[in-house]
Amino acid sequence: IAETDAIASNWTGRVERLDGANATVGRFRQEANTHPSIIHLATHVVNATGVPSLAFGLDATGVPETLSAADVGLLHTPNAMVVMTGCDSANATTRPGEGLLGLARAWTLAGASHIAGTLWPVRDTNTSIIGDLYRNLQLEPPAQALRTTQLSALRYPPSVWAGMQMYAGLPTGGLQ
Repeated sequence: IAETDAIASNWTGRVERLDGANATVGRFRQEANTHPSIIHLATHVVNATGVPSLAFGLDATGVPETLSAADVGLLHTPNAMVVMTGCDSANATTRPGEGLLGLARAWTLAGASHIAGTLWPVRDTNTSIIGDLYRNLQLEPPAQALRTTQLSALRYPPSVWAGMQMYAGLPTGGLQ
């Protein structure tokens, strides 16, 4: 919650927060269909099948609802910037003949213009870095905003800031 508080205090646009009982896959799909300019996912990433999925709230049986990379690829999020701060959110599996299968590719297929994700487990305490990223996003293009954020975070160990990567999506808003 501290992470989303940092974002809300550093972003001038509309912020729709899905947490607690509102953090369901259905509600997320509903919000994604409103074509937000930024989608921030402070969720766990599960990788039980070799292809990552985003974990949402618990269903009635106590099992986390998930949105697989395949499901993400079917969303329509034209020109959105996606920021995933969950551990290993930018990792992917290589499949012969298919390339890298992961959430960054899935968001590209969904139409995202830029995708930020992490390459390793990150601490939940780096909320000041996330707040800085959102402040910088209002002043600079996404890749430059991440670079500026990382340069200002050099006082921290690299494990805190170096794992966040920025990927360019399709400039036309996806393949759909």
